[in-house]
Amino acid sequence: MIACNCIGDGSGQGMDYTYNETTGIYNVSAGDSYLKSIGPYSYSKIIESRYYEYDATNESYITLLALGDILEDQKNFYKEKRYNSDYVGKYDESLYFTENEAYDFIRQCDALIVLGNNLLNETSILFEQNDYNGTVECYYRFLKLRTVTPSILEYGTTAAYVLSDIHSNMGTYNAGVDRGMEQDRDGIARYFEFDDTKARQQAESAASILAEKERKKRYQSYFNDTGIKITTGDYESSKLVTVPLNNCEISFQIRTIYEMEIIPCINVVSKTVGTGKYYHTENFTMDLFVMGHDHDLIITIADYIGPAKYKPTNPFDSLSLVDRRGYKVFDYGSIFRIDGHTGRKYESFNSERPNKPHMCVVSYALDSNTFVQVHTQHLDQDKDVALLLETLHIEKKVK
Repeated sequence: MIACNCIGDGSGQGMDYTYNETTGIYNVSAGDSYLKSIGPYSYSKIIESRYYEYDATNESYITLLALGDILEDQKNFYKEKRYNSDYVGKYDESLYFTENEAYDFIRQCDALIVLGNNLLNETSILFEQNDYNGTVECYYRFLKLRTVTPSILEYGTTAAYVLSDIHSNMGTYNAGVDRGMEQDRDGIARYFEFDDTKARQQAESAASILAEKERKKRYQSYFNDTGIKITTGDYESSKLVTVPLNNCEISFQIRTIYEMEIIPCINVVSKTVGTGKYYHTENFTMDLFVMGHDHDLIITIADYIGPAKYKPTNPFDSLSLVDRRGYKVFDYGSIFRIDGHTGRKYESFNSERPNKPHMCVVSYALDSNTFVQVHTQHLDQDKDVALLLETLHIEKKVK
């Protein structure tokens, strides 16, 4: 926080900054009695009031931007008047700042800095209290304040120059005091920056926590609508998962549970098969069950939809799923029994990190027109994959 040099009207009075260690909030109190008694200023043509106090819920700093334009005009007025007695500014001279009002504007600039630091401290306090909505809202208010701070602090420099001109006109100009104030305000306007590193990180963390809570809330609502059921399984730490997928019902047991999603068929998938006279296209719908953000488990059911004159072939290219860069295939499609059917199993392991779980794909025909592919990655082979393949059962619903 910037230190205040107790700027006042020559009486030695000014703004006092105190820090409350209990609340972590900076407080500002005015030493000049006129600030407490002068009441609203008569600038109703420009704004409702020129008297305002800063606190953690007041955002009247916007008013300072409007007043800064008057100060700028007043500064130019004094400058031009030296060379052109007929010069007229944008605003009526009755709107120009008095000495006390110019001092007050400078105090308000300092109060703006205090308000910014208060908001940063309040952001941290709210975060430590796990009030994540409050954290984000408070830091957002700080960001709005920070966008106007450079302009307002520049106007504070303008106010110092206006004070020098006022004192010069009054015959009370003091080069040491007035010039010193100009330099102080100019330095503040040029170099002051809020240190929001901690509050920004906390606000980002709070926003992430809120986003994750909202995502989980939406997921739970979605999950409830899918018809997926998870109950206690028959084996140690296992869960029985039942999934309605198009015209089939899938059930299996597994120990590791991640978020689940049903992806119904959107587009028809076409595959070309055969050669010569028998070269033709076969069309399938494909519905997916997916578990895990990294697609740790994908079960795809492909239904043949024609042409009816052909007997469909398995549409899945299972080998390509395990033959990935960095993986070494060790099972190229061995015969595998699953759910009472005969299929093919493909497996590969990470050649750079052999301790990582294998990739495993099993595909088979559920009946003459329906094909199934089970694809796992990142799941523990002994704990999850073996149990999944041993307990998987897919049954077509009776129409």
